Amino acid sequence: MGTKLIEETGDSLLFHFKIILVSIISMLWIQTLSAIERRKDQFSDQLGYMVVPAPYSLPGLGEGWVLLASTNNAILDYGDIYGYGIMGDAEGYGFGASDIHLIPKTLMIEYSSERISKASKMIFHKRGMNSDKEVAISPLISLTTASASTCEAS
Repeated sequence: MGTKLIEETGDSLLFHFKIILVSIISMLWIQTLSAIERRKDQFSDQLGYMVVPAPYSLPGLGEGWVLLASTNNAILDYGDIYGYGIMGDAEGYGFGASDIHLIPKTLMIEYSSERISKASKMIFHKRGMNSDKEVAISPLISLTTASASTCEAS
């Protein structure tokens, strides 16, 4: 009985030694990965902006215009602000702000809000190259206000 206890203790020590060895190797390997340099800076501060007017004509939805606008890195060095307005048969608007740094390069918040009164989605009962275009239906969907906000730490 005494030799069996010694064998079990030896097996247990060997098992713990293996776990400790694997843990040390894993930690050293993770440290080498964190030392890899980025090819591009994670937080670009180059100013950018865009304004795009776009007409639309969609079956089941109607016709009108969409105005998209975006500015990048315009708020507190890294913050982005973007929005859109829909004029015509599908009325609506949307707004968002992202990468607003509460603690520089560490803690950021994002906000998004939109309101669309009408939208359409094509539904195909049968799909494929040989299906008829009349197979698709476009039900109208009424949407209400939606908003979201997130906070992330890097």
